[in-house]
Amino acid sequence: MAVSAPPGSGVTVTPATLSLTSATDSALVTVATAHDLNLTSEMHMVSHTATGYDAASFPVRVLDDDFALSTSVMSVTEDADSATVIITATAGTAPTDAAGTVLAVGATGIGGATGDDFRVTSDADGDNNITIPMGMTSAIDTVYVTALDDAEMEEVGNAIEFAVSANSAVEGIYVAPTSIMIVDVDPDISVTLSHTSLDEGSGATQVTVTATLGAPSDGILTFTIGDVSECDAVETSVAGGTFRIDRGQSSASGTVTVTPEANIDDGNTDCPVPVTVAPTAKANTVNWTLQATEVTIVNADDSSS
Repeated sequence: MAVSAPPGSGVTVTPATLSLTSATDSALVTVATAHDLNLTSEMHMVSHTATGYDAASFPVRVLDDDFALSTSVMSVTEDADSATVIITATAGTAPTDAAGTVLAVGATGIGGATGDDFRVTSDADGDNNITIPMGMTSAIDTVYVTALDDAEMEEVGNAIEFAVSANSAVEGIYVAPTSIMIVDVDPDISVTLSHTSLDEGSGATQVTVTATLGAPSDGILTFTIGDVSECDAVETSVAGGTFRIDRGQSSASGTVTVTPEANIDDGNTDCPVPVTVAPTAKANTVNWTLQATEVTIVNADDSSS
């Protein structure tokens, strides 16, 4: 007798060939299933044929033991109120244990995001566990997610991943993670320069630095230009003092005198022009974010420039 399972089904039978000496003989066949990431219980037919007899088959139901997480929101925005996020755990097969299945969900930054970029707070139950009761295939937990404003313009792709670390391996019981994108609203204040490049050895040049808000300020903001000469391609820099945006205004300018080195190494050099603001936080205690800006010191001897 030959016993077989559909190709590609993930179901295997052992042994695949049986020798029976009479119509009343019996034999043990082991039916096994491979682990996959398809969160679905499936039905497959195992066939058996014997010389002189009609072929027959019997059903084998593969119960999936994996889980998948999903969230009720797709993204959270910096400098916004906390988002109420419902995390749903879906099971391929309902738990049979009376205690159900408990999944401890954790949150980590991915795509360049770190723990400093967001905050996840539990609801009244005090934890981030999801318990799927016996006989059920899904359950939820509620958390509050805040994307923290900072002074950096994050790369596209920053996100918060919710996962069950104890079941992150593809082998065995697998809990497929989910993620929420962090929408960056930086900068609050754009910073532009009157000169974006200076030639090496060009002598002292006064560069105007302009800070601009997206809307009139509801208070006084004072700006300080830092030391551009911390860049190796700049010999000296002399800031012209602080400048400020007054209440009701949206823009103001200051100056810094930059003297490039007479000769710089091969290639052009991008030198940061650091600008800080006081007070550092807005009325809602969230930090202001300033656009980073640079002046390029051009190597006149570099044929690529």
